[in-house]
Amino acid sequence: MAVEPEASEELLAPLLGVLPAGPARLVARPHAVAVDRVEGASVEAIGWPEELHRRAAEWVGAGRRLSGGVIARLVGDTLLLRQPAAAPAR
Repeated sequence: MAVEPEASEELLAPLLGVLPAGPARLVARPHAVAVDRVEGASVEAIGWPEELHRRAAEWVGAGRRLSGGVIARLVGDTLLLRQPAAAPAR
């Protein structure tokens, strides 16, 4: 997965806006977004319409590594975004 230009990531801006720092996973389907955190899962009240979901899914395809290290994948018709844990300090 190559790092893509930030302009292309704009499709995912509403999702990236609710993805917390630190280890987390976001699951998005049209009109439904949930975030799994260490503290537990939550449903996010954001607008995620079918057309935007379709366009983002086409762009993500089999997978993309976004700026900031977020990994985006399409599984069936579900978008998965994973924010990895920060690397430990050395």
